[in-house]
Amino acid sequence: MKSIFLLPFFVSFIVTLESKSDNNTNAKLRMCVVEEPEDIYSKRQKYCETLKTTSNISCVWGVDRLDCIRRVQKGQADFSVFSSEDLLAARWASADVLVTSELRYHDNRYEYEVVAVVDNEANINSVHDLRGSKFCHGYGFGYGLKSHWTAVISNYLESVVIPRDCSAELTLSELRIKAASEFFGPSCKAGIWDEDQKRDKILKNKYSKLCELCYNKCDIGDKHWGRRGSLYCLTSGGGDVTFARLDDVRVHFGLGDHPSDVDPNNYSYLCLDGHLQPLTTKNPCSWVAKPWPVIAARRKMSGIVQTLMDDVIHSDPIWKNTFLLLVENYYVNLTNVDIMVPIEDYIDESPGYQSAYSFPQCNPSRSIVYCTTSIIEFNKCSWLQEATDIQGIEPGIQCVRRESTAKCMNDILHGMADVVRVKSDDMIKGIKKYKLEVILHEFAKEFKEKNVIVPVTMKSDIKSVSNLYAKSICLPKYMGTAYASVYSTIKSIYASKGIEKTSEIFINDYFSKDSCIWSPGNMPLFCKDQFRGENGSLDCLLNGHDVAFVTYKTFISAKNDTKYKNIRPICLFPTSKSTDNICYTNWFSQSALMVNQDLSLTRKAEIYNTFKRIDKLFGKQYGHLNQLRIYAPFEKQSNVLFEDSTYSLMNASEINWAKHERFLNPEIMSELAHITFRTQSDSRSVFQVLDMKLIFTISLMNIYTNLM
Repeated sequence: MKSIFLLPFFVSFIVTLESKSDNNTNAKLRMCVVEEPEDIYSKRQKYCETLKTTSNISCVWGVDRLDCIRRVQKGQADFSVFSSEDLLAARWASADVLVTSELRYHDNRYEYEVVAVVDNEANINSVHDLRGSKFCHGYGFGYGLKSHWTAVISNYLESVVIPRDCSAELTLSELRIKAASEFFGPSCKAGIWDEDQKRDKILKNKYSKLCELCYNKCDIGDKHWGRRGSLYCLTSGGGDVTFARLDDVRVHFGLGDHPSDVDPNNYSYLCLDGHLQPLTTKNPCSWVAKPWPVIAARRKMSGIVQTLMDDVIHSDPIWKNTFLLLVENYYVNLTNVDIMVPIEDYIDESPGYQSAYSFPQCNPSRSIVYCTTSIIEFNKCSWLQEATDIQGIEPGIQCVRRESTAKCMNDILHGMADVVRVKSDDMIKGIKKYKLEVILHEFAKEFKEKNVIVPVTMKSDIKSVSNLYAKSICLPKYMGTAYASVYSTIKSIYASKGIEKTSEIFINDYFSKDSCIWSPGNMPLFCKDQFRGENGSLDCLLNGHDVAFVTYKTFISAKNDTKYKNIRPICLFPTSKSTDNICYTNWFSQSALMVNQDLSLTRKAEIYNTFKRIDKLFGKQYGHLNQLRIYAPFEKQSNVLFEDSTYSLMNASEINWAKHERFLNPEIMSELAHITFRTQSDSRSVFQVLDMKLIFTISLMNIYTNLM
C-alpha cells in the first residue's frame, strides 16, 4: 500500500478539481467534503480563492456528510470522505460507489477493535458464564459518547448476551438497564443513563446494583468512567469482565511501549465463540472491528480518483498544501487500497461490524411514527430515520407522509402516528380538535427567529396597557398565537386587580364591538377577507381600527413599506423590548412537536428521549458528528422537517428555567382550547358578571391617562 500524511475530512462543500497527473491529464473531479458552519466563510475566503488562482479547483458548499452521499449518488460529486457509519447510510441508499483509499492514523488494519477481557480468577470460560459476573463498562448506556466510541459498539456485548425485553410498561432504555441489572452481578456502568437528569438519577437509584463497583458517583468523571476507566474497574475495582478497545487494553496492561504495574498473565481475552486467549496474543479475537474512514467514489470515476490520490502521494503540485488545508482537520495516513471494492464488501471485511448494527427489534415495533406533509419532508425524515438507527437511538423513528398537518394530527388522534411538527398558530387547534399536546418546542436562540407578538397602532392616545379597554383591535386569525397573546395580556390585567379569569371571559368582551376578532363560524361583522393573516391585520388597522397584533417579522417587514409608514409599536409592558428596542407582549416557538394527550407516560418519555438524543447528535447545541444537520437546508430548501433557525429542542419547563422573558405560557393555549366560543353578537359584556369596582377602576385609569 502507498501512504502519505494527510488529514481528514469533514468540510461541507463540493470541490471540482483538475488532476495534473501524467496518467490522467486534464481529468476534472468533484469532491464533496464537510466543515463546521462557522468556518465556512473564512475557509472559502482563505483557501478557495487561493485554489482559484493556482489550479482548476472550485468550491461549492454543501451541508453535511449524508448530503455528500446524495451528491455522489446523483452524480453532482465524484467522490468524498466517509466514516464507517456513513458507509452504512450509503449502502442503505444503494449508492453505487467504490472504496479507493483509507484515512489512517496508525498502521493497523482497522480504526480500532473491541475486545472482552476477563479476570482469570472469575472462572469465566464462555459467554454463558457472564451471567452474574461483575461487569465494568465505562460509558453507561451509550449516552454522551464522542466520535471515537459509538453507542452501538459500546453496547454490543450486552446486545449479544442479554435477551431482549420489549415489555410495554417501561421505556426501551429502562428495559435495557433493567435487563443488565438482572443479568450481571454488582457492576459499574458509569456515565449517562438518561437524557433527563432527574430521570437519570431515578434510574441509578432504582438499579443501583449497576453502580456498586463505581469509584464514587457512577457518572461522567468517575474513576471507572470512560475508555480507560472500565479497565481500572477490572484491575483495581473488583470487576470480572470489561468490554474495551484493544489499543486501550494494550496500553493499560503494558503490552506496548510503556510498562504497567498490572500483570497481563492474570487476565484473558474472552472470544465470542466461547474460548479464551492470553492477553499477549498478537492478533486476538475481537468482537467488533471498526473500519477506517475512507475515500469512496462513484464507480465510473473510481479509477481516476485513485489516480488522483497517487498524484497527491507522489507529486507536489503547487495547490497541494492549500487543498489539504481546505479539506482536512488533523494529519492521518492516506493509504490507497490494493483492490477497489463496493462499500458493502468493505464493511464485511471488518469482523462483527455488520452484526453490531443488526440488533434485534421489538415486535410489534416500538418505533416512533413521525408524520410528514410533503415529499421533501418525507425524504429528509427517511435519512434521519437511517441516521438514528446507525447511532443506536432507541426507539428509532419511522416516517409516513400525509397530505396536510391536519391529516397528520388526525392520524395521531386515532393512533396511526405518534409525532407531528405543528406551527404555533395551529397549536390550539391541535389541542382542541385533535387532543394533542406539545412535547418539545423548537427553541430559536435569535430573538428575530422567535414567534414574537408586537402590538402596533396609528393612534397617539394608545400608550400603555391601560389604554386598551374598549378599543377596536385586529387579529390575524382565530385562535392563533396573537389571539393567545392578547388573551394572556387581558388575563394579566385582571390578575393585577386580584380578579381570576374564568372561561366565561372572552377577548371580544374586553374590546370594542367593532373589533375584527375572527371566529370559527360566520365572518364577524367588522372583518373582511382582506383582513385575514398578518398583513391583513395591518390593512385592518389602516381601515380605522385602533390596534393590531402581528409578529415581529411582519412589523419589521412593514417598516420598509411606505403604506405602513405611520404604524408604530406600543409598549404595553415596557420591560419587554427586543434588541432593537421594539416592545412586544409575548413570544412563542415557531413550531413544536406534538403528540397525543392520552399517550402513556412511558411512551411520552420514549418520544422525549429519542428527540432529545436526535437534538444532541444532529443539532446545533451539542452536535459533533456532522453526519446529518437537522436544523439546516435539505436539498437546497429551507425549514424542511425542522426550522433552520432552531437552536435546540426544549420543553416548556426548560425554557422557563432558562428565564426567557415573556415566554407565552403553554397553559394559555390549553385554556383557550377548552373555551366554548361566543360570538360578538350573542356575548354579553364581561362586566355584567364582574364586580362593578373593576369598571370604575379601569375608567379612572383611562381618564387619568388622557389627562396626562
